[in-house]
Amino acid sequence: GRIARALFGVSLLRGTAITAGAVAAVGVAIAVTLVATGGGDDPSRSAGSDATQTPGASVTVAGSGTAAVGPNDPEGLQRHGVYRIVPANYAGKLPHATTRQAPSKGVASSDPTLLQSSILYVVVPVPNDMTRTEIDTYDGDSNTVIRQAFAGVDIHRRTLQVTRVVRSDEPIDVYEPPKDSAGWLQLSASFIEGHEAVTLTPTALSPIPEDAQLVRVQFFSNGVETILTATGMQTAEVTAIADQIAKAEGR
Repeated sequence: GRIARALFGVSLLRGTAITAGAVAAVGVAIAVTLVATGGGDDPSRSAGSDATQTPGASVTVAGSGTAAVGPNDPEGLQRHGVYRIVPANYAGKLPHATTRQAPSKGVASSDPTLLQSSILYVVVPVPNDMTRTEIDTYDGDSNTVIRQAFAGVDIHRRTLQVTRVVRSDEPIDVYEPPKDSAGWLQLSASFIEGHEAVTLTPTALSPIPEDAQLVRVQFFSNGVETILTATGMQTAEVTAIADQIAKAEGR
């Protein structure tokens, strides 16, 4: 089957989904999608209701686009706090509600000195062999989006992107892996320092080499979503970085 697929390559702020990362392996690129909108429902409605709010608690909420919901029924979609899990083949509407006032307009920039003064900026505790290669506001501004990119010795394999986005709308939609992935990716509900999170990880069925596997961890705290997308890194390693970012936010 096909393993190369790009979904919803839309603006981070203006659209409903963004391309979160791409993995290059044996000449094939896999583009996995994140969603950038958020609509108010009870955050206690969790798809992982049996997972305790402790670091590392995790429950699988989706596998490969096979959730048993109607093709056009938003009420039947699974929830995990502010996150709404959307099957890849879902064709219905995705209503949202504005729950917070949007921030004042900042500036579009790739100047590290300027962006380090933004409330969205965090020092990312990357491994010693990784260095920052880029920082910018993507298609937003200094008050709405900051994206930092890091790379290891092999820039084609060991990479990390950390994006922090202000969310004024809820819920935040996260799409399941497409059926084309044939169970190679697993979407799980979890918690990062008590904050609801969603993790996308490879399964044992994945044919992609371990040093090129994609891992994504995203969590929501105080109106800001932090999204970590890595290649060539272990899930525990990416989760540990997310934990440290969340701890720094709480200080």
